[in-house]
Amino acid sequence: MMNAGKKREEALAMLDKFFPRLEAHLGQVKKYQATIDYLMQENDGLKEKVKDENSVKRQLEAAKLKQENEQLRQFISKIPPEMRREIQQRQTPQKGRVERD
Repeated sequence: MMNAGKKREEALAMLDKFFPRLEAHLGQVKKYQATIDYLMQENDGLKEKVKDENSVKRQLEAAKLKQENEQLRQFISKIPPEMRREIQQRQTPQKGRVERD
């Protein structure tokens, strides 16, 4: 038993040297983990915000396209029907006619 007690004392003496550094290290790791957890939550929040901003951006683009579409419809509706027919006829190649470059 004397030998076991001596080994125990040697082990405790060795741990006494490293224990303060180990405790300090564990405390530092705990602080870092808290910071990491906070940053991960913030990152998730930012990802959601980017999704929301992209959604808003798409909605704005869709609204802009709808507005442009409506403006074009209004413009076309102001062209007299006979002029529209003439333009359409010019755009449609006549049957039997060969287009030249």
